[in-house]
Amino acid sequence: TSLSVRVVYSREVATGEFERKVALLCGGTEFAEATSRLHITRADCISAIADGGVAIGQLFRHLNILPTFELTAAGRDAGGEQIWRDYLLSGEGVVCEIHERIRSDVLGALVSPSPSA
Repeated sequence: TSLSVRVVYSREVATGEFERKVALLCGGTEFAEATSRLHITRADCISAIADGGVAIGQLFRHLNILPTFELTAAGRDAGGEQIWRDYLLSGEGVVCEIHERIRSDVLGALVSPSPSA
């Protein structure tokens, strides 16, 4: 089954400030959504995103930056339909604030039952 990312929006809101929202799909079924805000002080990083089309998920690898991960919050929505987490990815000159919402039935929605023996 193929995984894909559908960009909902990706925009520069100020110099070195970017916002992005993507939907994550598996076999055409949306199972998660990620909203990101980037704060960038490195000129090469700003250029890579603004001019080079480098996506947030590729930025650290593209510029060989080893990010740190900090989980800031996590939970389940009131209806129990989604789990969510907020976290920071930080590296030299880059801070990404990310909010992810994931279907709580993600495994059942994406995994087909094994044929019985």
